Amino acid sequence: FDINLKEPSLLEYLPNITETADVIDTFGKMQLMDRIIVNDGVGKVIDLGFHAFDEFFKMTGEIGFLKEAARRHVAPVILFVGHDFARKGGDQLLAAFRRVRAQMPEARLQIVGTSVVPAEPGVEVLGRIDDRRRIADLYARASIFCLPSYFEPYALVLMEAMAHGLPCVSTGVCGIPEIVVDGETGLLVPPGDSAALAAALLRLLGDPAQAARLGAAGRRRVEQHLNWDRVADRMSPVLDRLVNQAGEVSITRSRIESGVTQIKTALADLTENLERLRAQQASKELIDLIADGDS
Repeated sequence: FDINLKEPSLLEYLPNITETADVIDTFGKMQLMDRIIVNDGVGKVIDLGFHAFDEFFKMTGEIGFLKEAARRHVAPVILFVGHDFARKGGDQLLAAFRRVRAQMPEARLQIVGTSVVPAEPGVEVLGRIDDRRRIADLYARASIFCLPSYFEPYALVLMEAMAHGLPCVSTGVCGIPEIVVDGETGLLVPPGDSAALAAALLRLLGDPAQAARLGAAGRRRVEQHLNWDRVADRMSPVLDRLVNQAGEVSITRSRIESGVTQIKTALADLTENLERLRAQQASKELIDLIADGDS
């Protein structure tokens, strides 16, 4: 469903399967919700557009849509993707999820990338998945992406989740704050604090409007800042400076080599002159010796 009528991107790219609605007026809201609430077994995607965020979630709150979804066991899903479950805070994730389940029994946690996870209610351990289409489907179906790492040099998986429009809950360690802007594209908590992690997860699960805003902002950040074009833009001044410095070093070395050559030439000339003087002095001494013998 495309309700961003100012920029009908879905309608342009997927005209055969996209319907439109305008949630600004009552008729548009009814038209949209009548088609969404039909349990026809078909997954539904809504392209809100920034101008419709607040209005859409205000509407869902007024009609109790999310409560009805929970009553029908339409479960919110927290997604984790990572191989090193221990280093990436797996123990804290499980502890936090128990707190989440205490308040949202329908919530689910999907774990991708590892199988070394104890069985717990609501936890689905999916193991390693190589099919990128299946990974994309998991991102599309998730409500929140969570990566509570203790140590994470640079979490590319967070950028992947953000590119799929998911709000991210993570820890403020290492390079993560360069990716997830706290309060803007996701929420950051201290590492090893399962209570804070659970609170952040519950905050977003309980406020879909905020979660959607963070997810949309995260996607914009990936598109506008966390891409190779921007990397090249940031690296170019540094590379230019290094090239200039290398040029200066090259010029300086050339001057030194030229000076050394001149000194060598001068020393050779001096040596030649000394040899000539020695030869002249020897000739003079020989002439004097012969003259003394004649006398």
